[in-house]
Amino acid sequence: MFLNSWSKPYNRRGSDASGSVSQDLHRLKAKFAGQDLCEFYFHCTRATFGTSIVLAGLEAGERVDHIVNRVKQLLGHKHAATSLRYISFVEEIRTNDVIDEELAGERDSR
Repeated sequence: MFLNSWSKPYNRRGSDASGSVSQDLHRLKAKFAGQDLCEFYFHCTRATFGTSIVLAGLEAGERVDHIVNRVKQLLGHKHAATSLRYISFVEEIRTNDVIDEELAGERDSR
């Protein structure tokens, strides 16, 4: 899914380890050292990608098991339970948004 500058996968053959990604990120951090940038971790891009897949699937009315299987396949998770966390995360965000809207409405009506 993610390729290095030589168009090779970041993981080593027969391993889930990703030495190239870590090395590239350390080089980027060193390049931008001293600049006012927020913390960046490679995992954040994967999490955003997974969350976007879930949101798109839910908005399209797809079944949750299909969405979980898609996330599992695209992110390379061994277990569906790992992918299911993305569904839980998105649902939690939606619930919090509803609560925030209701509380904002109560404040406006006072």
